[in-house]
Amino acid sequence: MISTCLMILGLATGTVADPTIQLDYLPPYTAINEALDSAPELEAARNDLKLAEAEARLLRRGEHELTVGASLDQRQIDRDGRFTEYSGQVSKGVRLPAKARVDQALAGLTYTLAQNRLEDARHQLSLELARRLTDVIDARQQVRLAQNDVVTYQRDVSAMERRVALKDAARLDLEQLRSALAKAQAQVDAASGALQLAEAALLSRFPSLIGKLQDYGAPSAPVRPYEAWADLMIERSHELAIVRQEAERARLKARRAGLDRVADPVVGARLFSERGGLETGVGVFVSVPLGLNRREDVYQASLSSAASAEARLRQAERDARLMAQSDTIDVQSRLSTWASLSDASQAAKTAAETVEKGYRLGQISLSDALNARRQAQEAERASQRAAKDAHMALLKLYLDAHELWLNEE
Repeated sequence: MISTCLMILGLATGTVADPTIQLDYLPPYTAINEALDSAPELEAARNDLKLAEAEARLLRRGEHELTVGASLDQRQIDRDGRFTEYSGQVSKGVRLPAKARVDQALAGLTYTLAQNRLEDARHQLSLELARRLTDVIDARQQVRLAQNDVVTYQRDVSAMERRVALKDAARLDLEQLRSALAKAQAQVDAASGALQLAEAALLSRFPSLIGKLQDYGAPSAPVRPYEAWADLMIERSHELAIVRQEAERARLKARRAGLDRVADPVVGARLFSERGGLETGVGVFVSVPLGLNRREDVYQASLSSAASAEARLRQAERDARLMAQSDTIDVQSRLSTWASLSDASQAAKTAAETVEKGYRLGQISLSDALNARRQAQEAERASQRAAKDAHMALLKLYLDAHELWLNEE
């Protein structure tokens, strides 16, 4: 019992750099990764990554394009006659060097942000998969427990029917056993319905994994100290990384808007021919937009957006710390609850067996024996549900720390 408590509380000394997580009840990691990578959510996120890559190319290239213009005219001059005239010009905006550097930084950040969003989508999908897998495993075990109870009561009813026929037992005892059998069958029906729902939910999202599950055993505490897990979750949090990058992007956009208060000049060259070629020329020109008030307003708006992003980042850092602490606290609580309920289940089972012996010796009534058995069955189901909750808490801990179901690509 002492060793169990130490295991549950995780009172191990030292930090293990890379613990090996053994979860034999789950499908193989290759099957898990294939199921995750084929999900529509990840397909959408991968397309968003391609979109970000294109947007990054646009930022690096800049928004200015080469503009070509030409004109052809007929001029009529009194006493001089009719002349054909033409002109042509080519121009392009010139992005200032400081703006180009900010755009380069924005381009890299745009792609990195999309990568983190893809990984976060995979993380959220992994959490959903973990819930669906544990729901199915638990439902199957609950069905098995209920079916075992039915088999036990059917055997007892058959034996009691023979005793009643031989006038060796009262019919009231038989009716009590039949009532217990009916309740046990109702428990099977309810558990079977829950199993069908759990399997339908898994099939609808991850159909390839339905036949690759095994029963899980006793949950065990993670190898690392809980404080190390909390730090790891914060360090590897994609959600926090996304908010940080969004704040950095807002800062860069504000800086870009500040630089945009000085507009990019447009530089060009032109040639012309007038009076049928009697006058020709070549020249260059420069133009600069002067929307000063508008550009200042855009800059002030971007400063407000950057300030809002900074505030969201501070809140996200607090939320990440709270989530990491909640994960570790939940694991410890679930493991402790399971240990207590497991002990309670074993004690109830021992008590039921003792009462059963007393009933056979005629020292205890059938009602007391059935009540003790029912308490043992309920305690076993409660212990099983607690084991499921503990396994799910552990899975969430491993997934939030990015120690499980990592993409090998």
